[in-house]
Amino acid sequence: MGNILEIRDLSVIYDERDTAVRGLNMDVPEGSVVAIVGESGSGKSTVIRSVMGLLSSGARIASGEILFHGKDLVRMPEKQKRLLRGRRMSLIFQDAAASLDPRKKIGYQYAEVLLSHMDITKAEALDKAEETLRHISMPDPGRILDSYPFELSGGMVQRVAIAMAVSMGSELLLADEPTSALDVTIQIQVVDLLMEMKRRFGTTIMLVTHNIGVASYMADLIAVMRHGELVEIGTRDEIILAPKQDYTKMLISSVPDMEVTV
Repeated sequence: MGNILEIRDLSVIYDERDTAVRGLNMDVPEGSVVAIVGESGSGKSTVIRSVMGLLSSGARIASGEILFHGKDLVRMPEKQKRLLRGRRMSLIFQDAAASLDPRKKIGYQYAEVLLSHMDITKAEALDKAEETLRHISMPDPGRILDSYPFELSGGMVQRVAIAMAVSMGSELLLADEPTSALDVTIQIQVVDLLMEMKRRFGTTIMLVTHNIGVASYMADLIAVMRHGELVEIGTRDEIILAPKQDYTKMLISSVPDMEVTV
């Protein structure tokens, strides 16, 4: 398989002063899991937000290309990008609950997302939502859809967000620190669900995490970033077992037992 995503010489600046990402080059092979790791402020989240075209106010892409199946997202008209978002590319935030309206039930919001991207009725959207939740082994899907976000645990809401991406058949799933707000037991469940998506649907996953243990468990390729620049990139074994850069060695040494940490 070829690359689903190719990032070429990407630079992103904030408020015309601060460079958040500088000259980044990265390939994302189709069907792979690529993890971007590094400390806070390294530019990890800026990369995937650039891919989605969802940079925060004051930020802009100063140069470079982001090629999705060979088509440059940077220069693509906004109308075309909106057609890609959700249907072919999805983004899962660190705190999925923050992106949901606490005044509306999960079922209403789930159906609303599907209706905005698919030519189906509301009843069909709700059926698809329940089927997908059941498919990923969520207990009592009907109750979940009839609940408000604040009535569910953080882990449950995060799994609902992942289910929405599955429902729309996204080829590329971008996950921004999807486990950091969860306790360890729920982290494992979310990570396993993401890996099941890769196995069952061939979903390509681009994962941002500060946790080198999560990256080690999930990723085919690991990219290490610091101060907006790519420090090194390689296969899991190349980065975990034979890192070349001192910064990468420091990140790995911060995890006491790489074999059991997820």
